[in-house]
Parts: sequence; C-alpha cells; structure tokens
Amino acid sequence: MKLPFHQKLMLLRKNKSLSQRELANRIGLGIANITRYENGRIPTADILLKLSNFFGVSIDYLLKDEMDLDNDFNVIFEKINTFKENDKAAIKNLFLGILDSYLKNQKL
Repeated sequence: MKLPFHQKLMLLRKNKSLSQRELANRIGLGIANITRYENGRIPTADILLKLSNFFGVSIDYLLKDEMDLDNDFNVIFEKINTFKENDKAAIKNLFLGILDSYLKNQKL
C-alpha cells in the first residue's frame, strides 16, 4: 500500500490523538509548518529528524511511499497500550480469533 509522507504524518499524529497545534508545540514548530507538511510539503532534514524521534519511526519510513508493516503494527500496539486493561484483553481475544480463523483457512 502506498502512503506518501503527508498522509503518514497525519496518521501518526492522529494515532497519538494530537492536534496539529499540539504536535507543533511538542517539536518546537509553528502550526503553519505542520499544516504545510500535511498538505504535501516535505520538511527539511532537521525537521524530519525531530518528527522521526518524536514518533519513534525512521526517516526512511517517513519518506518511503511503501508502508512498513512492522512499524504499522508498532503504531497499532502503541495505541492499544493506552487502553484500559479489560479493553486490551478484549482486543487481544478478537485478534487471536481472527488469527486463528486465518490460519485455519490457510491450511485448507
């Protein structure tokens, strides 16, 4: 699945439940910068480094059009880790059920 930089940035920001202003404040930029980046402008190397450090992803991940499934799962699990314990357990059971069903269908 192809996902350009501006869409990845928006997805990463929303996964952390941050507004553009909150992200800008956390990495020391103005909101206009974040808006420009989410509208397609590619930031300078120093800003890419700030973003990659903040989100815990590589600059390569941010700039490559192809999605990195390992990182995608990390983002999902990071979000799940913010849930209450009983919600985490419910998601775990749901995931295991889906995985079990998938594996059974693969053996057919």
